[in-house]
Amino acid sequence: MSAAGRERNHMNRNTTCLNKWAAGLFAAFVALACSTASRAEDQPSPPPAVQPAPASQPAATAQPAAGAQPTADQRLQDLEKQVELLQQEIASLKTESAASVKTAAYAVPSAEPAFTPGAAGDDGPAKISLAGLLGPVTLSGFGDVYYSYDNNHPFNNKEDLRSFEAPTNGFNFNMAELILDKAPDAMSSEGRLGYHIAAGYGYGAKIVNGSDNTGFGDGSNFFLKEAYLSYLAPVGKGLTVTVGKFVTNAGFEVIESNGNWNYSRGLLFNYAIPLFHFVSTAAYTFNT
Repeated sequence: MSAAGRERNHMNRNTTCLNKWAAGLFAAFVALACSTASRAEDQPSPPPAVQPAPASQPAATAQPAAGAQPTADQRLQDLEKQVELLQQEIASLKTESAASVKTAAYAVPSAEPAFTPGAAGDDGPAKISLAGLLGPVTLSGFGDVYYSYDNNHPFNNKEDLRSFEAPTNGFNFNMAELILDKAPDAMSSEGRLGYHIAAGYGYGAKIVNGSDNTGFGDGSNFFLKEAYLSYLAPVGKGLTVTVGKFVTNAGFEVIESNGNWNYSRGLLFNYAIPLFHFVSTAAYTFNT
């Protein structure tokens, strides 16, 4: 072999050796780079601090770059955020539920309402009470005081020709009267019963008692002028039956001084007509 051939073979061997060394170094570099990258992926980076969103806000998720797939760490962070938001919503619901239950506890009525006699739904018969019988009562009255003077100065200061105002020459208490009145009412069974009571006291009452020929004339200063009961029977538009003691309806004058045109009454009122009647009446209204 010539020297040129030997030189060529030597160069070929050197080139082959260099190529082998270069390939080995490149393979070692690639292996080292892959090992470093795998260790970096095995060690996850700490997640950034996340501010908790309010319960009413939708869960905020990290959006990957366009065309890139989310990594396992990003998915894990998204799941942690969603779990945290769910925990906040559950706590809020528990608080609202406890508040509503507490409010409802105050609004729950008693299981059994208190029993009221005579209330609606009571199957028993309606009870008649004294308050129902008395009902809405009208109370009225008056007092009668007068002053009289006579120039003749009669004996014992009394006028013989006057009956209800005989005392003279000074102030005199004629009569005081009280009247209780309840009209019958068809709204209830108790209200159908009405009454009227009028009683007086004074010198005028003494005159009425002295002229009473029914056996009740005792000459006292107290008299029961009227006392009668009225019942509104459920007949048609209403039949009113009244029984008791009445003041007479004869004449134009009355016992009370304030109900006359003149203060004094005539002698005919005291001696010519009866002052009272014990009767019963019935009244029916055909037109309303």
